[in-house]
Amino acid sequence: MVTRRRFLQWGAASVVIAGAGSLMTTWDDPPHPAQFPPPDGGWQILQPQQQAFWLALAPAVLHPLWPASMPRQHVERFLHQLDGVLANLAHEQQESLNLLLQALRKRLFRHVIAGVSHPWQEATRQEVEAFLQDWRHSSLTHLRAGYQGLKTVILAAWYADKQTWPHIGYPGPPHLKK
Repeated sequence: MVTRRRFLQWGAASVVIAGAGSLMTTWDDPPHPAQFPPPDGGWQILQPQQQAFWLALAPAVLHPLWPASMPRQHVERFLHQLDGVLANLAHEQQESLNLLLQALRKRLFRHVIAGVSHPWQEATRQEVEAFLQDWRHSSLTHLRAGYQGLKTVILAAWYADKQTWPHIGYPGPPHLKK
């Protein structure tokens, strides 16, 4: 039989758990304005608040290909290519990636699972590299899959840009004769 004391303890514990859960789900970073406006046709899938995340990851994944001071037009072109890659993912992949990005916007989750305690736009390349390496070598399958997915999207966006091909000695696809 449940005693009054036990009932009150459960009630108090429930309030604490609900409050903590509510805090975790709403503890987003303050809104950060998009650094780069959408192209003329708008973004297909890239959300403005995701730019800081992708622009924090790209230099770490693409090091040393991503220069320390990337010209603005190159960053815009990268984001446009990234938007195209994201738009061409399967619907299930888009949903999974969106859930991951939403979680990594939450300060507490980002700090615990990625080791980055401040907003992505303030993260150093070394912090992001450490986060990626932790996920790459994690014993948790989901973190390893997250690492592979993030890295693949960034590499696909980078190498989809024809202007990156000469830097790796790729002449481009062969031209077919008609």
